Amino acid sequence: MVLKKITGYLSAYLLWIVVLLLGLWLAVLSRSVLLAFAASFAGELYSKQVIVRFWDKVYQVVLGLAWLSVMIISEESFRKAASKGNLLKKFASICGIELLLIFIFDFLLLFQQNFVLEPLRLIVLVIELTVGIGLVIYWRSRKKLKST
Repeated sequence: MVLKKITGYLSAYLLWIVVLLLGLWLAVLSRSVLLAFAASFAGELYSKQVIVRFWDKVYQVVLGLAWLSVMIISEESFRKAASKGNLLKKFASICGIELLLIFIFDFLLLFQQNFVLEPLRLIVLVIELTVGIGLVIYWRSRKKLKST
């Protein structure tokens, strides 16, 4: 019983690290998209560049607080799910949504770069989309089976 509890918590924290790293990737990617679109908006006017820098700083603070709150909530829910035995469902719910958001921001960045599509980038986009959809489908199908 103790060994099962330890392995459950160990797997919970390993999956939590995966979610943490995907959250950081999402933060960096979304900020890149924001700055790419803002740079095209600002042009060479100094007043618009100051506005863009201000909103970049505000976005960093809000994004950091959102990331921190998601990490705290996911850590607690992973620990609870490890003791209940539904850790993979909880991981699929958070990780699937993160991967789909990463796909959206990656696609927006590709749009901003005039659809310069290299083979590696296409592979990454396809992996983000398929794994994200697969995890969300797994999360939703497991949820429906338990309710009936």
